[in-house]
Amino acid sequence: MAEEPCQCSDCQRFYKEHDRLIREFPTFKQQQELNWASIQSFRTLCSKVTDELQTKLSERESNEDISSEEKYISDLEMAEALDELQSVNAYLYSIEALMERIFDTKISNCIESRFKEIAKELFSYADGCVMSSKKDGLVNIGGFICTRHEELFPMINQLAIINEGFVTYGGMSGRDLEALAIGLQEGIDEEYLKYRIEQVQYLGEELFKRGIPIILPTGGHGVYIDAQKFYPHIPQKEFPGQALVIELYKTAGVRGVELGSCAFSKKDKETGKIIFPDLELVRLTVSRRVYTNRHMDVVINALEDVFKRRDKMKGLKLTYEGPIISLRHFTAKFEMIA
Repeated sequence: MAEEPCQCSDCQRFYKEHDRLIREFPTFKQQQELNWASIQSFRTLCSKVTDELQTKLSERESNEDISSEEKYISDLEMAEALDELQSVNAYLYSIEALMERIFDTKISNCIESRFKEIAKELFSYADGCVMSSKKDGLVNIGGFICTRHEELFPMINQLAIINEGFVTYGGMSGRDLEALAIGLQEGIDEEYLKYRIEQVQYLGEELFKRGIPIILPTGGHGVYIDAQKFYPHIPQKEFPGQALVIELYKTAGVRGVELGSCAFSKKDKETGKIIFPDLELVRLTVSRRVYTNRHMDVVINALEDVFKRRDKMKGLKLTYEGPIISLRHFTAKFEMIA
């Protein structure tokens, strides 16, 4: 019987980070470079801390006037830390020697490009999935829910009645189902993925060169701007993400979407106080098979112009949000603060 994965917070955080690294660096070569860089940076940090502690300890041994009150770290604690760090350095040296052999390993392009097999294997580990197909399904409308658990299927059907209607009332048309079946195959085509990911990468790199604060790495879906860093003088209660969306549209007709204080704020059930999310983002989703890099240049130049004028921008006041706060970003109305 397979051992159940640990559910403690540290392990859960590790699993989440593991999945993110696999998702964002999916090729063998990328994982080689990522792990090599991680080992090198860890060794550099450990060596630097070890040198600093050794220097501190030497200074203490030569200076007998230092009182025990001035030593916020005792000599014993410092010596124990040095022993531990030297052990870590020894382990890292062994790992580095192994990584050199791994880094020299080469995988042919024909193996590296097996996106279909990789996608199939990844899905084999899942209990189910939910997909909005309008993006990388390459269709204009539609989506689906899949599950390996037959007992969940009738429950899903009943929940669909509330949101979509009875399962026999319609759903996706035959034309859209056929388009989705083709789109799922084309969505993992190597040439298509190369074009799509490189276009998003181009947009992100050009914005980053101009000092515009974005979330890195960019991935293959779109670019996320950190609105709190873009407009540090606008507090979240004045919706800096929405302010950026509006200004970008006024400047060049480029439409982004805010994913922050309007979309993801919550109300405390007891106090009614607004709880703002940690992130205040503006998403620039790049439509597939629509734009060239010349279009990306329009977005880049417009954002650069807005960024240069960022100190003059003011926040917004919410004038209408609708009865359900979790859905207010679909219908909210604002006014510029004078």
